[in-house]
Amino acid sequence: MALLSVENVRAGYGTGPDILNGLTLKVESNQTHCIIGPNGAGKSTLLRVICGLLHPREGRVLFDGVPIQSLQTPDILRKGVSFIPSDRCLFPEMTVLENLRMGGHILKNPKSVSKRIDEIMERFPILQTRRGQLAKTLSGGEQKMLALGRSLVLQPKLIMLDEPSLGLAPKVSKQVFENIKDMAHSGMSVLLVEQNARMGLECANWGHVLDFGKNSFEGPSSEILSDKRIQELYLGKSKPARKKEAE
Repeated sequence: MALLSVENVRAGYGTGPDILNGLTLKVESNQTHCIIGPNGAGKSTLLRVICGLLHPREGRVLFDGVPIQSLQTPDILRKGVSFIPSDRCLFPEMTVLENLRMGGHILKNPKSVSKRIDEIMERFPILQTRRGQLAKTLSGGEQKMLALGRSLVLQPKLIMLDEPSLGLAPKVSKQVFENIKDMAHSGMSVLLVEQNARMGLECANWGHVLDFGKNSFEGPSSEILSDKRIQELYLGKSKPARKKEAE
């Protein structure tokens, strides 16, 4: 049984048209899945439906075999689904440590929260260095690390990330994706939407191509990366190697 199953979901905003048009998708345990596709395909909308920020008009979302499509976001969070939106949603006027503590606000045992925060500080040493610094004063990469760290306080079974490389320098993006790989290796499932399709797929085991609100194509990430049709439409053509100048 898949950890997450999205079954024939239709969803949209207000009285507007459907953004997701009967979308079906599965995420397996201990796997990293990457979603790519053009703007307006429904990638971010899908993540909002899964985490309860948007309820589907039709269809079901099951987590660990249990329907969650009618639950509110805090209840879905308690079940082990964590979501990091593209804007990171930090508390800018709080310190790094205070933001991490807020990540565990639904846990009843303060000692457990403190222990998990210590583990996160070890995973992200920069957060230990910046623990007393206001979140708004951190660099973009440091804020992304803080958002990742805060989401891990609850030790989720599934962590979802919307555009984790957005606004980051290439070197920082690479570091963020290394941390995503580490999370997957530690036993979590990861579902990410990524504007840099090639980087996202290289980080994942399985890829999904969304278009017109449907899961139009999926398969092992390595196969998607080597598919010429996908390269033309979503990955961009590889630049030809520069010829050496005559000596």
